[in-house]
Amino acid sequence: DCWLFATTGILEDSYRRYGVSKGWFPKDKYLRLSRQALGIASMELCKKYPNSFCTANIGPNNSIIWGNTTEGLDGADEHLFAYLKGVGDIGALPDSVCPYSPVADYWKERECDGLDEARKTNPLKFKVTAMRGHYERGAIKRA
Repeated sequence: DCWLFATTGILEDSYRRYGVSKGWFPKDKYLRLSRQALGIASMELCKKYPNSFCTANIGPNNSIIWGNTTEGLDGADEHLFAYLKGVGDIGALPDSVCPYSPVADYWKERECDGLDEARKTNPLKFKVTAMRGHYERGAIKRA
């Protein structure tokens, strides 16, 4: 789940900085997004649009089960959001709607009472418009 924490951290910072710069988010406030809701959104979309960045488990007869977990055997990473364009429309919810479950359990990572209702009225969205990878120490420091 470390990719969920990293991604929501980036989104929280980006949302806050943009909001403060535009004057509609108070400088002394912070937003905490739901890691759980983002994970659920990614699982839903990975089931619908499987790709190599989606989490996967091995099922019966060595079949691949896409979007079955936020962990998966191969994990996932931030590149997932470049391929799952719709996650920004349904995955950005306040933590109060859907607190993170630290229990490593197939069913617990899907729990979020009120998720469908919250999605109907939620104004938060994000869009991944570009991605750049930095692999060398100098390039990372400059980024």
